[in-house]
Amino acid sequence: CGLRIQEALAVHKSCFRDGGKTLRVFEQGGRYGKGTMPLKHRKAGEFRDVPVPGYVWAMVKDLPDGYLFHNGERFPLYSSYLKEFTRNAKAAQIPDGFTPHSLRHAFVSALLARNVPITDVAQWLGHRDINETYRTYGHLIPSAAARAVSVLDAEYAEWSAAE
Repeated sequence: CGLRIQEALAVHKSCFRDGGKTLRVFEQGGRYGKGTMPLKHRKAGEFRDVPVPGYVWAMVKDLPDGYLFHNGERFPLYSSYLKEFTRNAKAAQIPDGFTPHSLRHAFVSALLARNVPITDVAQWLGHRDINETYRTYGHLIPSAAARAVSVLDAEYAEWSAAE
């Protein structure tokens, strides 16, 4: 869902809303696996709502209540999570270099390639400034030139018909 890894590690089942279609993100795993802390660049209590694909909700809906990645004592450390992720990625024959953060990029790439507005994507990513999103992902936005020509031709056709 485009989350930063520390955010993903602190997802609680109760954060899923609207029948699993939305995820309310309001905290991230704290340092050293101890507790949680506010989101990056946010104050306690601030949150963002992120769309959830159906396949994610299908994996989560029957899990017990509570944090998805908490073992009852602590949250996983990023380094431990990365080691496990890398091991599983290798077993799944995913190319070297694909990291947990690559999932965030895949989320953005899929949305922008299908013309989801970058303003919405920036909000879901938790970027305070859309320019950050554009600098990082702007190259993924399909060219609108062909669509612009079509729109302008249609506008001209309306003007011509009105005469």
